[in-house]
Amino acid sequence: MHQNPVTAVIVGGGHRSQIYAEYALLRPDELRIVAVAEPDPERRHWFAERFGLQKDRCFENAEEITAAGRLADAAINGTMDHQHVPTSLPLLELGYGLLLEKPFALNTAELKQLSDYARNHNSRVMICHVLRYAPFYRAIYEQIAAGAIGDIVCITMEERIGYGPAAVSYVRGKWANRQISGSPMLLAKACHDLDLLTWFNRARPERLVSLGAERLFHPSLRPTGATGRCFDPCPHIDSCPWSAKTDYLEHTERYEGYIWTEIPDLAALTESEKRRYLHEETNWDRCVWASGRDNIDWQSVTVRFADRSAGVFTMSSGASKPERTISIVGSRGQIEGNYLSERFTLRQSRPQEASGYTEVEIDTRVLDLNGFTGRHGGANMRMMQDFVRMMRGQELSFSATKLDDSITGHLVAMKAVEAMDEGTIIDMDGALQALGC
Repeated sequence: MHQNPVTAVIVGGGHRSQIYAEYALLRPDELRIVAVAEPDPERRHWFAERFGLQKDRCFENAEEITAAGRLADAAINGTMDHQHVPTSLPLLELGYGLLLEKPFALNTAELKQLSDYARNHNSRVMICHVLRYAPFYRAIYEQIAAGAIGDIVCITMEERIGYGPAAVSYVRGKWANRQISGSPMLLAKACHDLDLLTWFNRARPERLVSLGAERLFHPSLRPTGATGRCFDPCPHIDSCPWSAKTDYLEHTERYEGYIWTEIPDLAALTESEKRRYLHEETNWDRCVWASGRDNIDWQSVTVRFADRSAGVFTMSSGASKPERTISIVGSRGQIEGNYLSERFTLRQSRPQEASGYTEVEIDTRVLDLNGFTGRHGGANMRMMQDFVRMMRGQELSFSATKLDDSITGHLVAMKAVEAMDEGTIIDMDGALQALGC
């Protein structure tokens, strides 16, 4: 039976919201964007042009769009981390279904506030854990669910953040300081990974420990004579591995979507104009050892689950090549893979054979998942497809991350930061019970 497209408003028109809204252009019979709330006039204009929005459907902030009443079936909330819960509650009160960017809450109080409200009002909320929809992780989940490696003994995951993205986002960028962004680095960057960890191991987390530290960007490592900004000028500007000149001037295209977002015609700028923008109009040439950040450069989390299995996740900054790797040891086999390569190896124990096991490589690049391609192997669009299905009351895929499905991974991230800061062992079972889970 034909159904009208789900209508949606955009609250926070940044990079992620722009990606999700593209689904309305790919599948106009399923989704239609009808309004936007975004403080930046260039981004508001982008949405207005792309989706044919009239001026009276372009708002400057979340308060304005909620004051206008319910304008659509659903809202896509891509605001900054610290705004997620304060902007989501009024949207839910108006009756919107909600697609909410991660991390959906910054602490356990916010997590409980949002989850309690959604449960009490039977709200439809989905969290943007897009990696669950990536072919690589979907295929691993299917192998585990099918019993290919038996019962899980230990899951080991690692995320190695590239040296450039580390400096852009977590030193000079929005997530350099917890007090500004609201999110510790583990929650902001790795809640995807911890969501996957708890998704693969369906047992209940029981206990947790975590260690972490600032290592790469500790002020004690600042080179002698370094100035506060690269273009002050700094005597190390041509040799420093974090030089704004090397990264942002000599390789402008490398971080075009992060550094130069406010420049409508980057190609028209001269080098001196680019230098002035980095030095005088923004913080992009700030010394990485004098940036005022309060985040860490590595953190390791170990979880013991109720079935006595283990989950270990390590995040580290400064890698030459950014990667996500995974190793899962089971009672009858193991899985090892690299997300960037989109392949994993499945080994199964065969005691009767000379080698002791069989081995097959699974290439997830060849999987056809509803014809979607692009970033994360088309994961963003598959998530949007599930969101539309949720709004229509249809059956969801096994990757679906409705709010209740996302609580455990977020709580692991929050409690890992607490364990690191306070040097404690966390009772995860008790923490889940306190949330009514």
